[in-house]
Amino acid sequence: MSGATTELTLERFCSSQQMGTFGTITVGGATVYTLEPPWRGNAPRVSCIPSGRYRCVPRR
Repeated sequence: MSGATTELTLERFCSSQQMGTFGTITVGGATVYTLEPPWRGNAPRVSCIPSGRYRCVPRR
């Protein structure tokens, strides 16, 4: 794998404390659906990832 970065977009369309956080990740023209824990102040391992645009570097 090369060290080239790829940009992905993480969007949210529904979030609740009981059900979790639903959204999509779009990268390279492909979109997949996500399900994560609810927002809990961005606390490590218990909160969903904040919405936004991220630069990613592939690695093994």
